[in-house]
Amino acid sequence: METETLQKNETREELRSRLKQKINSKRTNRINGISRKKSQNINDSFKKIAEILTNKNIENPDQIDSTLIETIMSAISKEDLELIIHTMQEKSKFKELLQTINNKLTNIE
Repeated sequence: METETLQKNETREELRSRLKQKINSKRTNRINGISRKKSQNINDSFKKIAEILTNKNIENPDQIDSTLIETIMSAISKEDLELIIHTMQEKSKFKELLQTINNKLTNIE
């Protein structure tokens, strides 16, 4: 009888600790992470930007001008652009283009 009670208490403690971990991870994701809906929106914007850059044959940051920046910023917000830049891998040509767009946008403001 005591063994069963002891096992139930351990199980209860394990469940409690798992629940706390789950709550903490959700809290962390809300603060630092990207929600599913936001990631879908960013992904759509990301595709639009890639399409714009491809259609205009932009291959290096020197080709970016103010009209291109306006076109891109109509597809994505500045915060989303910064988030994409932050999460992209280093030494990516696309990341370099996005950083240049972000820098030029900051200079315009």
